[in-house]
Amino acid sequence: MVIPFAGCASDTSGKTDGENTESAGTANTEDTGLTPDVPDKNYSGASFTFFDRNEEYTGWQTIDCYAEQQNGEPINDAVWQRNSVVEDKFNIVIKELRSGMDMDKTLYNSVMAGEYIYDACMMRGTHSSLAAQNGSLFDLYSVNYIDLSKPWWDQNANSDFYIGGKLYFTCSDISISDKDGSWAMGFNKRLLEDNSLENPYDLVKNNLWTIDKMYEMAKTVSYDLDGDGIMTKDDVWGITAEGYDTYAMFFAGGERIFKNNAEGYPGSFSRLGKSSKKERCFITRHLSLIIGANQNLLN
Repeated sequence: MVIPFAGCASDTSGKTDGENTESAGTANTEDTGLTPDVPDKNYSGASFTFFDRNEEYTGWQTIDCYAEQQNGEPINDAVWQRNSVVEDKFNIVIKELRSGMDMDKTLYNSVMAGEYIYDACMMRGTHSSLAAQNGSLFDLYSVNYIDLSKPWWDQNANSDFYIGGKLYFTCSDISISDKDGSWAMGFNKRLLEDNSLENPYDLVKNNLWTIDKMYEMAKTVSYDLDGDGIMTKDDVWGITAEGYDTYAMFFAGGERIFKNNAEGYPGSFSRLGKSSKKERCFITRHLSLIIGANQNLLN
């Protein structure tokens, strides 16, 4: 899952767009030798405001952009210390405003009203794409002092979100949300041994690990433990997952919904470009049926 750092309109208190955007992303780079190439400038107490996700985003509220004070929690204190360094270096005040599941609408209404109260946004992907379409976001390539070739920017995200020569949102090391949203797969070694199944590690090493193989193994171990004729949480399931895992497996297989054409706009389907629409739908449906098979998966 991709949570983007989107450059938004700055306020009108004399701060330029570039000055605001890169200041908030600047970190102490003395240990690595990396430098952000931002002018050493005094901004006279100007504010820089993050627009972040609130608790309506259950489990995904923003925790990595702003901290009011230290409280002994590692992430909170690291954010507070980072922001304090930036505030002292550039003489700015970092603030935060939070919103619920209508962030793109809130941002749009603010921009249309000429308020310009948000300097950077931490929105989910769907909201970021809507905000880009309705004109609420800057093209990050047009903002002074943002060098998207720096290693703290996610180059894969830069490439995938680049459309028509512009990049309105991407991912960077300022956020841990994209790391929290990484998918991983584990397996029960005892179930493998009890059912004399192949070792998934060996299957991966020999390029034999596929979604179909996973499904086959899941069917082998799934059974009605209590014998009541109904598969419930008290029985043995071959797979435990959630609905979004279908997308994860699709992308982990190297597939993309589309890729940009020579003009930089969404064009052909990556790796499925020679397939018909019917064939592409079959592949996606096949994944969904495997992940959602009632007798093999606890969702």
